[in-house]
Amino acid sequence: MRRAVAALVAAALAGLAGCGGGDDPAAAPVGQLTGTQFLGHELREVPADGAPSVALDVTADEHGGWNLHLRTERFAFTPEKVNREAAGGEGHAHVYVDDEKFARIYSEWYYLPASAVPEGEHQLLVTLNADDHSVWAVGGEPVTATATVTGGTGDRHEHEPADATPTPEPTGTAEPDAVFAFAIAAGRAEPPLDRHTVAEGSTVRIEVTSDQADELHLHGYDLAAEVGPGKPAVIEFTADQTGLFELETHESALVLLQLEVE
Repeated sequence: MRRAVAALVAAALAGLAGCGGGDDPAAAPVGQLTGTQFLGHELREVPADGAPSVALDVTADEHGGWNLHLRTERFAFTPEKVNREAAGGEGHAHVYVDDEKFARIYSEWYYLPASAVPEGEHQLLVTLNADDHSVWAVGGEPVTATATVTGGTGDRHEHEPADATPTPEPTGTAEPDAVFAFAIAAGRAEPPLDRHTVAEGSTVRIEVTSDQADELHLHGYDLAAEVGPGKPAVIEFTADQTGLFELETHESALVLLQLEVE
């Protein structure tokens, strides 16, 4: 009798453990590729029950540009798995301005610079993508969210900083006030994107290594540096402009750093 009761209790506990699993990304279906393209990526169809979803909140940043908040359900951001086979309920996001891809997003928050949006009213669109970059879809429709923003007079950033000036070689022996180091490998950067604040007038040193040839550009300061295998890049400067500035690679379109100078 006791064994029978124990078995019933164990079964009940197992059933309770399974409850709520619909919100567990790891339990989500992997789905099937449909052969249909959406903005250059194939749709990956999954049942509506357990499918990931996304909503987009956009707020203006006090230093210009916009802060994007991706509110997802049944989805986990997995930047460490990018370019691998798809797994259920995980991946990353892509952000588009008027259906033109601007960046890949690895977390629920993303800063969109003012230079990304031309003057006038424009549509932002985000897609939820699997690790293999296919777009999660339900009923033949991609899982997306949209918002409308109004740009100013700045030119759209096209990843071609023709006016960028090469970074001068560091001079002197004084230690910089702030040092940021990044390593790029297999299309990912470590540490992941974050925002850091330094005081106006601080000396800043940025060190980057990469397994692929690329170019770095610190927007706003218009500083550039080449990086590649066996060729680490160093950008050292005095933070004499206040605002929010992004360090980005051009070929891989990785945003490495958001530097706030105040």
